[in-house]
Amino acid sequence: METIRFSVEGMSCDGCARGLTAALRFMPGVTNVDTRYADGEVTIEYDADKVNPTELRSEIGALAYKVID
Repeated sequence: METIRFSVEGMSCDGCARGLTAALRFMPGVTNVDTRYADGEVTIEYDADKVNPTELRSEIGALAYKVID
């Protein structure tokens, strides 16, 4: 398992964090998601054989949040 942390812009409440968490957990290969809207961070544990950081970043963007580099 791999772990990656993204700084995310655009989350403003617990509902945002729950929605982002649910969408990421639905992705094949994602085993755990910890989203903290107050900190603007999401930490994802994933199987690198099934999903990669680029796909995770794309999913976050597709949900109208911005990953900060």
